Amino acid sequence: MSRMALVIDDSSSVRTVVRLTLEDAGFDVIEAGDGVEALLLLDGRALDCVVCDVSTPRMDGPSLLRKLRSIEAYRRTPVVVVTTQSSLTVRDDCRRAGAGAWLAKPFQPSMLIDTIEQLTRATGAVA
Repeated sequence: MSRMALVIDDSSSVRTVVRLTLEDAGFDVIEAGDGVEALLLLDGRALDCVVCDVSTPRMDGPSLLRKLRSIEAYRRTPVVVVTTQSSLTVRDDCRRAGAGAWLAKPFQPSMLIDTIEQLTRATGAVA
């Protein structure tokens, strides 16, 4: 059975890199350009992980994470924030909103997969 990931980033090239990385690791991937679009895609289907950017139009990463965590089906879904921002304030806001890990862009594809696997084990989520 394939694993499912949701990728949120306003850059189509970043979404492509993340999608290809996740597909190579055995994930099916759904993509959104921002938090509003991502919420519209959440139809109760199981997600094994979420990879999101901090700065996206219409709804930023922390706002999306707070909404995601308010939905029972996604309360424990591992979330990795992948961003160019390095502010400790923004990082803390993402953690408080529900992010389990933070990776700086550009990132090594293997680091993303390793991070997702570590979060999956730590949260007990099935992936």
